[in-house]
Amino acid sequence: MGSAAPDGQDGGSSPVGRVAGRRSPATSVLRRSAARLAVAGLFLTVASCATETSGDTAENPETRLSGKVLTPAKQPPGNIPEVRFLTPEAKTPGSLVYADWITAETAMRKAPDDVGGAPEVRVPGNGRITLEIDTNVAPGYAEVITYTNRGSNGIPRGQLERLTCEPAPRAGRCVLNVHSDRSTAEFTAHHPAAVLVFYASWVAPSADRVDGEVRLPPEVSASWAFLVGP
Repeated sequence: MGSAAPDGQDGGSSPVGRVAGRRSPATSVLRRSAARLAVAGLFLTVASCATETSGDTAENPETRLSGKVLTPAKQPPGNIPEVRFLTPEAKTPGSLVYADWITAETAMRKAPDDVGGAPEVRVPGNGRITLEIDTNVAPGYAEVITYTNRGSNGIPRGQLERLTCEPAPRAGRCVLNVHSDRSTAEFTAHHPAAVLVFYASWVAPSADRVDGEVRLPPEVSASWAFLVGP
């Protein structure tokens, strides 16, 4: 999603996406700058460029114990997956507040939106949170951001935490697990928050980026929001 005011100021901070695929540094800078201008003041910011990898390969989580092994990347989900906040009593779908999702099957772009319509959830007493992603294709990048409150315009303010979600054993405080029919992100909330935003992006293999005369983007991404109740 785009850029925002510095942490702690109105506008919050926000994840727009990871730079994925093989790009020149100049292209990456221009892309990040354009995203910041397009969605300045909203709550999803462009994450800094990580180590660039080929759009044709992805790290295989099952082989990380023996070192990084590159395997052919899977196609991203054809449709935007649902993300749910899990509790023993219910599975609450998050509100889609941003999307840049263009594949051979689906075309959807949703500008960063306020979170006023997001569902309310309650964090368990132990602070442990599980989000369920309705796909068994692991995101190339995922993160959770929490905020202290939201302004009258519905935009989150006052960033508390930004946690990168990764598979074990490399995972830190947010663990990404892939199951046969879904994926999950598990983490512990250490600070009282009013808003929780989950962002994820999937790399599209280069062989799948051309649909006839249409050139498809190197990645798809989306964000989902939840309002955290007392």
